[in-house]
Amino acid sequence: MDIRLRLKTYLAAFARTALGAALVLCAFYNLLRGELAISAADKGDFVEPPEKFPPISLNTASVRELQKINGVGEKTAESIVAYREENGEFTSAEELLEINGIGEATLEKILPQIVIE
Repeated sequence: MDIRLRLKTYLAAFARTALGAALVLCAFYNLLRGELAISAADKGDFVEPPEKFPPISLNTASVRELQKINGVGEKTAESIVAYREENGEFTSAEELLEINGIGEATLEKILPQIVIE
């Protein structure tokens, strides 16, 4: 094989590898910075990470507003509003554990995103 052809083949392979590695590193860096957060509703939509949202009040938020909480989908948001209408305003975040579909893990995940006013 001609040395120029061999060199060209090696350089092309290296360029593809280096470019691929650079793209992967850029994507990983953006994920670490929080620019590409996948919604918890698992719809495949990209949304702002929760720390960029102001906290959402459990006592005043609508179903649509509650869905902005990472980890709360439409049915859970509807359940939160129904619970609030039946039992009055929330006095603590732990009351969310009374709602079907919210367990300890979900509560821990959403605590930084909510406020009780």
